[in-house]
Amino acid sequence: MSLGIGGLSGLITMMEMESFKNANKPPLTPPDFLFPIVWTILLWLLIILMIKWVTFTGYLNIGLTHSLAKQL
Repeated sequence: MSLGIGGLSGLITMMEMESFKNANKPPLTPPDFLFPIVWTILLWLLIILMIKWVTFTGYLNIGLTHSLAKQL
């Protein structure tokens, strides 16, 4: 379902890309090829953060922090 909505929104906005390229933009607008690169990096960082967060909360549920505190 979500892939269908994403595909449909991509098809709708694809038709408007020419008007976006021809629009008046501020002088410090980054080049068009930079957006997908930065967006991909941000998404990968979010995935890594989510994996680390899930792993950390898994350690808390197991109780490793209590056993480590006893060892100290």
